[in-house]
Amino acid sequence: MSVARCSSSVGENLPSLNKHTFVMKRRNIALNSHKHHSSALRPFESPSCVLYAIELKPEVMLDPAFASKNRGWIPGMPLPHIYIGMTSLTPSERFRQHKDGSKNVSRIPHQFGVKLRMDLVPASKPVRRTIALQREKHLAKLRRSQGYAVWQA
Repeated sequence: MSVARCSSSVGENLPSLNKHTFVMKRRNIALNSHKHHSSALRPFESPSCVLYAIELKPEVMLDPAFASKNRGWIPGMPLPHIYIGMTSLTPSERFRQHKDGSKNVSRIPHQFGVKLRMDLVPASKPVRRTIALQREKHLAKLRRSQGYAVWQA
């Protein structure tokens, strides 16, 4: 009998939370913990990113990481090997950073980059970073399906 009284008195001191309230609070905690992740869509993010492509030297196929990403590529194809990226700078400034090895550059365009190839990127207005990331992946997949050997960061 005293056990029942003990458990009921403990329950009376707790705030009344139903299952729905508890789940909603947990979701809010989970959503708020991702506020600063770069992959989360941030409403205040300005549309400043554009895609760019860099032509790569044919020797890039000797790089094991590059070759493993392009297993379907047929040797002798006339299409250039390319790197696809996105930037909030101008594409020419970002290409210069890759070649100089400054400011968070990818190894592949740094070692094998030849020239900027904006003709391989569809013209579009600057977009949010999260949207640009999606477009970058889509463009890399599209160019691979067209026969290009592609590195996408």
